[in-house]
Amino acid sequence: EHSADTAAAAAAAMREFTLDPHPAVRKLAARGLLHLHAAWEVEGRPEWALGEPALLCALDLLQDREAEVRLEAMKVVTQVGMTHRGAVKKAREKAGIQGRSVTPGSVAFHQLSRMMTDTSVAVRAQACRFMVMPKGVDKELLMQALSKKVTAKVLEGRSLDDPTVAVGDTAASGQEGLDSMAGALVFGLEDESAEVRMATIDALCELSSQSQDFADTAVHYLVDMMNDEVPRVRHNATTSLMHMADRFEMTLAQLQIVLANLHNAAFFMRNAVHALLCEVRLKSLVCLEAAMNALLHNLQAYPSDFTLVAKSMGHLGANHPIFAECLVDSMLYRTDPDAPLQPEPHVDDPFYVCKLVLYLHALPKNPNLLSLVPPWTASHHLILRQRHPKLIPDISFHDMGRGMYALSVGHERSTSEQPWKEAGAEAIGGILRCLESLRSQHGQCKTAMVRRCSRILSQLSRGAGSLVGWVEFLETYSACLAAVAYIQEYGWSSCHLSPLDAGLQSVCLNPTATEPSGNLIEHLTKLTRRLRYVFLGHSPGHLLRVLEIRAFTLCLAAAIGPGDTARGAGEGIRQLLEEGRWLCGSYAQAVPSSLEGLPELLEKGERRDLVAWCEAFWPACDVEEGNLRRVSAEILQPLAGADRAIPYIAGFPVQLQLEMT
Repeated sequence: EHSADTAAAAAAAMREFTLDPHPAVRKLAARGLLHLHAAWEVEGRPEWALGEPALLCALDLLQDREAEVRLEAMKVVTQVGMTHRGAVKKAREKAGIQGRSVTPGSVAFHQLSRMMTDTSVAVRAQACRFMVMPKGVDKELLMQALSKKVTAKVLEGRSLDDPTVAVGDTAASGQEGLDSMAGALVFGLEDESAEVRMATIDALCELSSQSQDFADTAVHYLVDMMNDEVPRVRHNATTSLMHMADRFEMTLAQLQIVLANLHNAAFFMRNAVHALLCEVRLKSLVCLEAAMNALLHNLQAYPSDFTLVAKSMGHLGANHPIFAECLVDSMLYRTDPDAPLQPEPHVDDPFYVCKLVLYLHALPKNPNLLSLVPPWTASHHLILRQRHPKLIPDISFHDMGRGMYALSVGHERSTSEQPWKEAGAEAIGGILRCLESLRSQHGQCKTAMVRRCSRILSQLSRGAGSLVGWVEFLETYSACLAAVAYIQEYGWSSCHLSPLDAGLQSVCLNPTATEPSGNLIEHLTKLTRRLRYVFLGHSPGHLLRVLEIRAFTLCLAAAIGPGDTARGAGEGIRQLLEEGRWLCGSYAQAVPSSLEGLPELLEKGERRDLVAWCEAFWPACDVEEGNLRRVSAEILQPLAGADRAIPYIAGFPVQLQLEMT
């Protein structure tokens, strides 16, 4: 049965062990204090927790000659500071600080701060990590950790300059306790060990959430740490500033130190600075102008950073739309007073694109910019939106006449765009019904109708908007149907055309399909791989349609190919049917009617039966709308040191031909 007497007895026993001459025993004694205190706190009986007795023992162990013992003692101090809410009068006196308002958290923070002058690197680093954990720390103590000079008598609210406070009287003023921890975090930032400096930076970032005054002071130190000689320390300081971005406004002097790191040769450091610029709030117009110019210089020095620079420009514009209004002339217009007309910039100029991205993001938050931006902004937005959809905002310019425009953002246009989306979906539904009706038609009619449907789909894909993934999937699917119809119309000898003739190319190829190579069987194989792997977001219906085309291709190869090819195709069909059964069973789908008689044909092994099946084949065309989208990738920093490096010119797009297997 637990009781307060039990807790006192346990504390007394552990206190005896803390005096043991062997360091391993003292270490285990400190660990036992930690477990006993934590266990009774968790049980919901804090009055039985060791509390002050554990803290008193730990304060003695903080002076131990062994670093491992001091590390365990710091854990006890931290735990008591996090959980204990009782009185700690004796512990306050032992720590050298006095006052009724001192909480266990303040005592713990004070003692951990004093450990910043420890001789062990591990102890100093761990002390920084533990300093963020105590609860209810006095704000004056927090500020004292950032000042090497004792600035106030923390506990009674009187300044040390007060004549009633005798500086030499430590019992009255508590100066001995304050002197021992004054500027603890500053000492951590100046530590010779990079590990301690990084831990101190993390502590500054965490403690800034407890006091705005502390955050304002910490920013100056963190910005200064961006000049550190160790790259990972600079990176950690930059990341910490990014996490604190909502708690301060950056001045020009601070910003200049940050922007100097944009010239760093290490990509990870430039990436961190860009992330900071995306979140930070600048104090003045001069700061925004300096940031924009520095980003353009970064793009000039490292053209491969185009995406990072454009993204940072966009966030700067969205966060400072009023400041951006004052810089329109110098950023979007030529400043040459002798030029009779302002020439229209080229949309392939990356510097112009980055500047325009800033203003396109600022426009929704500052309507005054509509009358200030150049007249070609609307047309350039349409072009750049197609080229860089992730960088250009989804806004729309409405021409009101006489050179005036109105602006609407993407979510504001959803209601007006809904009828157009419904009309496009209805048109695609009509195309699918038309393709489905070709099941009973002969080959020539099928070929002509598929050609017509492919032409309509190609026109729809240019303005499909959110339906573009579905439309492009249907374009490739109709190319597969065109190949099927062509084979059924011209016979099996057409399968061996190599290369494909011009007439067939116009029927079964579209702008997004693969280039023809080999015979029709190889071409169908490539198209089915494209359907399966180039698009993301397949529904079970999409996968079943792809499976049907694959089954036709394999049956065709088994029917007209040589013996080895036929046997390999037969094995492929069996695996495909297993996949189809699993897919239908998992998603409660019916097996496609086109595949129902295929197992029996494989059992017989007669080629003429497979030929007859191919002649009668026509897949289902109920390809429902889904979240289909094209797979895309973007190279931020090409790897030049690879065995087969990709040849590229910095600043220009790279087009790669990928073979899907």
